[in-house]
Amino acid sequence: AVMDVTAHPDSLLTKALKLNPIVYVIEGFRDAFLSREWFFQDVWWSLYFWGVTLLVLGVGAMLHLQFKDRFMDYL
Repeated sequence: AVMDVTAHPDSLLTKALKLNPIVYVIEGFRDAFLSREWFFQDVWWSLYFWGVTLLVLGVGAMLHLQFKDRFMDYL
């Protein structure tokens, strides 16, 4: 069974699951297809999603630049 993270908003499990930035994408699809609201109306979640996304991109780019000369050795 699939758990809707908005069904029990005060649950500790729900709060932990909402830390995953993919929840923003999934809830955006649900909102779009079920006509609940626009995905950009919740500014906090938009900023959180893009902040985590840019952080992961930055760390990945930094690690790539640091290890690019030894990358084939790790494969």
